[in-house]
Amino acid sequence: MGTDSNKKNSGIDPGETIWNFRADGSITSSPVATDESVYFTDKDDNLISIDVETGSWEWYFEMDTVMGRCSPTVSNEAIYTGSSDGIYCISCSSGQQNWKFGTEGRVTCQPKISDNSVYFTDWDGNMYSLDVNSGELNWKVDLINAQDLSFSSQLEVFNNKIYIGSKDGSVYALDATTGNLYWRFKTRGSTMSSPAVTNNTVL
Repeated sequence: MGTDSNKKNSGIDPGETIWNFRADGSITSSPVATDESVYFTDKDDNLISIDVETGSWEWYFEMDTVMGRCSPTVSNEAIYTGSSDGIYCISCSSGQQNWKFGTEGRVTCQPKISDNSVYFTDWDGNMYSLDVNSGELNWKVDLINAQDLSFSSQLEVFNNKIYIGSKDGSVYALDATTGNLYWRFKTRGSTMSSPAVTNNTVL
């Protein structure tokens, strides 16, 4: 595993490094922090947990597939992250696998948690909703048939609706409970940014 060097957060000047953690492989995801730990993935297919105060290694979980560039999501003492063949749910405290759900395509979008469901997409144009505790499938929708026209943005969940952009030049809105399509808005090109919702408007 990686090595680290750190020092206590006391008497630190502004901009001074508090601690540094060096993993064996390149860091491929954005880190996610809680009050106790920082979680991230590396190119050697590991999900890594380090202490948020000291930068000390806590545990790592080695995937049996390629991790890709999926940033993890933390909710209810569990970590959710994608790989080349599905999505994993890992215990925050032990680093052990709670469940895994296999997909048809690579999962690189950051999973979203809402109302006891986890939502995510894969490279084959599928959107999924799983039970957040068991990993059982709630629904699956094939929105985009061509692999080279898959989803290109992170998804957003707001008021029981899911919003996401795609490479086919569309923004989609779906019912979070059923997966039914509410509407599809055609843009002038691929939608690369993640949708934001405010005052009944999608930006």
